Amino acid sequence: MLCSISGEIPHEPVSCIKTGYIFEKRLILKYLAENDGKCPLTNQPLTEEDFLTIKQVSGPVAPRPPTLTSVPSLLSVFQNEWDSLMLETFTLKQQYQQVRQQLSHALYQNDSSARVIARLLVERDEARQALADLKSHIGTQEAQAPSGSHASQESPDSLPGISASIIEILDKTSRELSKGRKKRSQPEGYMSAEQISAFGELKTVSSLHSSGKPGIKCIQLNDALAATGGVDGNIQIYNLQDDCVVSTFAAHPESVENLVWDNSSTRIFSTGTDNVVRCWNSTTENDFSSWGMVGELPAHNGHVTSFSLNPCKQFAASTSLDSTWRFYDIYAGQILASLNNPTGSGYTCGQFHPDGALFGAGTQDSTVQIWTIKDQSKAADFTGHTGAIISMSFSENGYFLATTSESNEVKLWDLRKLVNFETLSLPSKVTKVQFDSCGSYLAAACEESVTIYKAKSWNEPLVSLATHASDLAFTSLSSNIVTVSSVNSNLRVFGVTN
Repeated sequence: MLCSISGEIPHEPVSCIKTGYIFEKRLILKYLAENDGKCPLTNQPLTEEDFLTIKQVSGPVAPRPPTLTSVPSLLSVFQNEWDSLMLETFTLKQQYQQVRQQLSHALYQNDSSARVIARLLVERDEARQALADLKSHIGTQEAQAPSGSHASQESPDSLPGISASIIEILDKTSRELSKGRKKRSQPEGYMSAEQISAFGELKTVSSLHSSGKPGIKCIQLNDALAATGGVDGNIQIYNLQDDCVVSTFAAHPESVENLVWDNSSTRIFSTGTDNVVRCWNSTTENDFSSWGMVGELPAHNGHVTSFSLNPCKQFAASTSLDSTWRFYDIYAGQILASLNNPTGSGYTCGQFHPDGALFGAGTQDSTVQIWTIKDQSKAADFTGHTGAIISMSFSENGYFLATTSESNEVKLWDLRKLVNFETLSLPSKVTKVQFDSCGSYLAAACEESVTIYKAKSWNEPLVSLATHASDLAFTSLSSNIVTVSSVNSNLRVFGVTN
């Protein structure tokens, strides 16, 4: 008969009525007092009443209580120390066993994780190889129009494609712009966030375009001149400093939908509700009072929804509801490549990345596609919008893209991580998003107001300007923002009012 804790013959044996184990009474009572009344072997709750004293037939006669200075007193002290040592040793053995079990479980988990990671790496490498083989196979074939979409007017076999010399021009432009951006600082006189917060309406011009067909759809700025495209199909050049109309000329049979003013020259590109992109040039050197059409790019088979100049100013791209986007040599007036949307959905807007190596295109099925110009392949798809994508704008820093759809939300995407890192909610449907020339401010126009945000501080708008805007543009140094409205013929200029 041995104690279940010390392993020795007990002097005062007791038996637990719940577990049946035998203990030295003083040891088990000490253990219970130190361990919240838990059994050392079964961890059940026990009290002193759960133990029965086991009577022995014969045993030694208990000595008289020792004194503090006697040998029996020392023996009692030693006995207490021994009891404590036994209890501690027993506890350590229990903890040791628990640690062994935990370590064994952790090693098993680590081994299982390593096996799963190794299997996933193998599957990833196989998928990458399969994708590379697929791209290589597709690259040897000419793109075919998807089922249900319009075919291009020109056969893909007749298109010259993007040659090595063109790729060299694009790569050189991209390297120079990317390198220059790292060294670029904000120009002197650039508007601070405090000044933007003080923006208010400075003036309203309400006599532009035809009163019979009121409404302005788009605007482009070139220094103090503003080119506006109206619902009446005309383009007007307005001098913001002199407050006068410089020129008016008919551009399209119906509404002018998009304008691009090449600030390095006098060229203006326009699109309308028809299927063509037209190029206009000033016939007078200094006053821009007379304009003539100098070219028309080959027509799409559907409504042209956007036109964007590459930063090198030699090439451009257009998007169309015929489910294609095209890459042009604008000096030759020639289509170099025509890319079909793999989903068959029409393209609703598009814009070149500030470096010119990428092209972003929005679709009717709520997707934002990022294409690489060099190999004419999709680099990424951004999803999460509701309704057709209607506007997009790349930040000048080259890292951020702002997009909006037929909703009251603006989504911001990180092009390095390919994730949506911020979603801005506005009071009504958003019609336009536009970064300023330095990428420090983002303006979002909706049916009720134009809201300006500071980059990286998206949750707190700097200012909200009460006006309807179908399009907007920042002036140089972001000193003003100019808006136009499709519901009337108003052009409004906002700036610091105090």
